[in-house]
Amino acid sequence: MRASFQKDLTIEDSYQLRGDAAHHLVNVVRIELNEEILLLNGAGLKVKTKVSALSKREVTLTKIDHEEATRSFAMDLALGIPKKEALELLRNAAKRP
Repeated sequence: MRASFQKDLTIEDSYQLRGDAAHHLVNVVRIELNEEILLLNGAGLKVKTKVSALSKREVTLTKIDHEEATRSFAMDLALGIPKKEALELLRNAAKRP
């Protein structure tokens, strides 16, 4: 099943994809009628859909099912890039047996 990221995804009965998302699905992925597509919003909402209409510039999807997941954790990541001298020390330490 193919997936498509939709930033402003909400739960609807049908969806119209236009622009880059439609172009990618129609011309690159080459989806067909009745193929299932998973829509994701990156915040836990997953909507399983089926292609109900296709044109060169628009894809119409009909909702089959949806699921809302919540994260039970929060994660932050901070990376510190060492200065050149410290980076060389790290490289040399990693090369030692």
